[in-house]
Amino acid sequence: MFNAIQTDAPINPGNSGGALVNLDGEVIGINTLVAGQAEPGVQAQGIGFAIAISTAKPIADELVSTGRAVHPFVGIQYGELTPSVASQLRVNVQQGIVVGAVQPGSPAAAAGLQPRDVVTAVDGQQLTDESTLAQILTGHKPGDRVTFHVVRGGGEQDVGVTLGDAPTSQ
Repeated sequence: MFNAIQTDAPINPGNSGGALVNLDGEVIGINTLVAGQAEPGVQAQGIGFAIAISTAKPIADELVSTGRAVHPFVGIQYGELTPSVASQLRVNVQQGIVVGAVQPGSPAAAAGLQPRDVVTAVDGQQLTDESTLAQILTGHKPGDRVTFHVVRGGGEQDVGVTLGDAPTSQ
């Protein structure tokens, strides 16, 4: 998650999606979720998050003009590269994401991405944490071609991926 605003506004089941406003009455975000735990075993109280209006407005505009929001799709499940995971994979990189699974028939599968691949950059932009990939992809549309810099099996390579259209959940 990125471009989130932390708020102490009460967000309860059923009322997410409400406006977060500033003191001037301007909408600055859309309330979306509440933190359940501050850390394992410690209940979080009064910590909510809103999607920044700069993120939400382009999506709302697209919904109004076309009736649907289109999002780029790669087709991987991934997690952050931690020092312990890097050690297990025997890679000598510090930042990036680790591909956990590749969806069959997805753009990632067509491009040849594989589980255990470590992606360190997309189009030359370093992946500093697991939200960086989503941030980079939001600047693209389905059909765009992006280049993933991949560390695999002791070597490095660039893998071109043509982004698909994110499937809609039913």
